This record gives sequence, C-alpha cells and structure tokens, in this order.
Amino acid sequence: MNARSNVTKRSPVREARERAGLTREQLAVRAGIAGSTLYLVERAGLISEATAAKLSAVLGVPVEDLRP
Repeated sequence: MNARSNVTKRSPVREARERAGLTREQLAVRAGIAGSTLYLVERAGLISEATAAKLSAVLGVPVEDLRP
C-alpha cells in the first residue's frame, strides 16, 4: 500500500500560505487573527466569513478558494 494513500487532502489555506512563502505565525499576524485560529482553519477547515475575508486580503486569493 502506498504511504501517500492515507494522506488527507491539504488545506487550501495552507496551500495558499505556502505559495505566499509565509509561516503560520507570519500569516496570523498579517491577517490580525490568533495563531490558534489559523491552526484550526488549516487542520479542521473551520473558517468564519470574517476570518476568510482577512486571509483572502493577505494572501491575495478569492475567499471561495480558501474554503475546504
């Protein structure tokens, strides 16, 4: 069995963050959100409209692209 077959789909926020070359901490500070909030967004896909708007503005991607 391929080890990658058990890997879950990566968070669209994480993918956008990594494309932007930002750490979690850097993105959280720039977006004005708590690091723990960003962790939940990336790990569990929990994202409010307000948080999505903040992340979208910093990452330069549409809000729709940040939803799991």
